[in-house]
Amino acid sequence: MTPGMPADAVDVHAHVLDPARTGTPGAAYALFDASLGDYEQHLDRLGIQRGVLVTASVHGTDNEPVLDALARSRKTLRGVAVVGAGVTRDELERLHERGIRAIRLQDRFAGGTPLSALGTLGRKVHDLGWHIEIWTDFAQHLSWLPQAIASCRVPVVLDHFGFLGAEVPDDHDAMRTIVTLAREQDMWVTLSGAYRLAPDVPPAAASETLLARVRYLTEAVPGHLLWGSDWPFVAPPREAPEVGDLRAELDLWLPESALRQRILVANPVKCYGFGP
Repeated sequence: MTPGMPADAVDVHAHVLDPARTGTPGAAYALFDASLGDYEQHLDRLGIQRGVLVTASVHGTDNEPVLDALARSRKTLRGVAVVGAGVTRDELERLHERGIRAIRLQDRFAGGTPLSALGTLGRKVHDLGWHIEIWTDFAQHLSWLPQAIASCRVPVVLDHFGFLGAEVPDDHDAMRTIVTLAREQDMWVTLSGAYRLAPDVPPAAASETLLARVRYLTEAVPGHLLWGSDWPFVAPPREAPEVGDLRAELDLWLPESALRQRILVANPVKCYGFGP
């Protein structure tokens, strides 16, 4: 029998959007209303108590939608900000006081801070106990990114399985390198965005398509995995997942209570600074 949702489970990847604010020029999608209240209802429907809000690319370095949500939430939330390489220590400390625990770099959508800032920003956030999240196709940067991650002064989280498409085999150099970095360095991998990695099939089938990859990772590096819903599913390549799809995904990917406890509770508690 599939276990229930553990107490204090964490959805580590979601966004809130404020259409009243100015969006990023050239953004991959138009701003729409994805409110804190809507996200909290989403968590309730999943049976999840805690979440992590990531500043969306359409908002660029405008972190106020996330910061406002952190201040108003009835849930326990943490935040991931987007900042420029020139961010000051005072600015980072103010973000920390308001619930930010990481920064994000990405090269998939307009509005992201480039991956080349990894070293500089790693040094700046080290003393705060933060990590850096990266959204990129990991296979495209094998010539330099693994070494940059190994040299970074803070932990690194790879969003969406390192954004390796469903067609990438588990024995691909990129997959082997991800596992090696997770084993030997302080690197984490988010199990999320299946519908983005297998865009030719419906969301439920996408989760099934990635099952072998999930099993490979949960057997190899269970202590360095996280799970995120990716709500509100911005710019989906096909139809967006529904709550039922995500529940089925969790049942499929994390069928054992111990594994579910580890990936949904213990790992994010450590990675995002939640209380025990």
